[in-house]
Amino acid sequence: MVEMIEPKHFKQISYLIERWSIPSYLDNAKQKTAIGRLYYYVFLEIREIIKAKLSPSQLEELESGNLRGRIHIILINLLYKVGLTEEGRNLWKLRDIRNFADYNLQMGGVEVSLSEAKKLTKNLEDSFQKIRNLPESQVQQAFNSVV
Repeated sequence: MVEMIEPKHFKQISYLIERWSIPSYLDNAKQKTAIGRLYYYVFLEIREIIKAKLSPSQLEELESGNLRGRIHIILINLLYKVGLTEEGRNLWKLRDIRNFADYNLQMGGVEVSLSEAKKLTKNLEDSFQKIRNLPESQVQQAFNSVV
């Protein structure tokens, strides 16, 4: 059996990156990297919770190459579909912050973005149990409608 990384390790790495002592001209890149790790922590945690609730055929479909490029949007839409609107909105916002951090070379505003990413991460962490408590049938039905 292949050993797997735990999503929470990305959160831990984010906080370690933030505390790195590096030259000040790298601060912006450091903060952008920390934002990315926070997003992937939350995304992977939610993805694993959802995967555990899917039927074998749905899981196979999710892990096929056909959906890989859309998995981020599928999870967001699935959260909306099961009635977790705030969680869907928060995951969308966190993804948007991550995308900006990853693809935009502008230097300003990253401190604010990191602060917002931390708040959204905390809000989504507080919802992990709510997502775990969703009935499998509800998740499976939502999956079918968003794929």
